[in-house]
Amino acid sequence: MSIDQQADRSFCLTESADFLAQNWDRLQHDYGGKWVACAGRSVRLFSDDLVHLQERIEATCPAETLLVEYVPLPNEPLDWK
Repeated sequence: MSIDQQADRSFCLTESADFLAQNWDRLQHDYGGKWVACAGRSVRLFSDDLVHLQERIEATCPAETLLVEYVPLPNEPLDWK
């Protein structure tokens, strides 16, 4: 991977992280309890199951730089042990 490709990937992930942070309440309303794959400023794919989401990513957009995140339901306790 070239330095330019690394910079593009880093920028895309930063943009996706900013999108998640800025739209968290709306995303919890729309995607609460689901795994989402974000590209830039949009949700590209989502699923209830992380393995299923990974399969969909590999089938539809394997070369795209995606940020994958779990969006909890509002007030859902998270225990990441």
